[in-house]
Amino acid sequence: ISYHDLGQCYDYCDNHAEAIKASLVAIELQQKLNAKKPKSYACCLAVMHHDQSIYYRSLGRHEEAARSVQFAIDVMKRLASKAPVLYSPRLSRAQYDYSYSLVCLERYEEAAQAAQASLNLWKELARSDPDSFKADFLEVQYNLGCIAEAQHDRGYDCNELGKIEEAAKAMRLAVQLRMDLARSDPDNFNLALSNSQFKLAYYLSDLGQHEESVRMWRASAEIRANLAPSNPKRFNAKLS
Repeated sequence: ISYHDLGQCYDYCDNHAEAIKASLVAIELQQKLNAKKPKSYACCLAVMHHDQSIYYRSLGRHEEAARSVQFAIDVMKRLASKAPVLYSPRLSRAQYDYSYSLVCLERYEEAAQAAQASLNLWKELARSDPDSFKADFLEVQYNLGCIAEAQHDRGYDCNELGKIEEAAKAMRLAVQLRMDLARSDPDNFNLALSNSQFKLAYYLSDLGQHEESVRMWRASAEIRANLAPSNPKRFNAKLS
């Protein structure tokens, strides 16, 4: 059994500390091979770093998890540029896990960028082969929606604490993410987008940014006006 396989066995048994030890040995050995034949061993080295990041994350060591998976992303980007069909799925999974680690580190804007990059890749793959990749696309889409919801809630909490600038920054990110999601799936994300735009308009008004505030009000109202015919009792009162 290889050290990499041993690490996976330890992880399966919830012994994440031993999994990390095994992965460190595996990576050290793989780096020596990669130095001699990078074309042959680069992918294996990236996979080992990606797996190692999961072990770190399981122990709450998110900084180390982020560094490990970032290495995997850098390698997979180079490989995917030459063979996208073969390496894009691995790249997308690494970007998705990277976004999770960044959320745990409260680096929300970077997390959103990583999650969006992952979503865009899965979208392309799902278009070309829906049977193989649509489930992955929907999973990443759902989790990107969760990041957006967390930012929406964070904006609300900051506002309650009187931190209006932080509230607006968080809500602006929620609007940006939900706008991207609504483009590909309006039925599931338009209402959430409208809610974030509505809140952001309030915060911008409090900050004296009245022109942008009005734009957000109008964008939110336009979405609700389009939703009203399907559920007039729910939306017409809010529009008035």
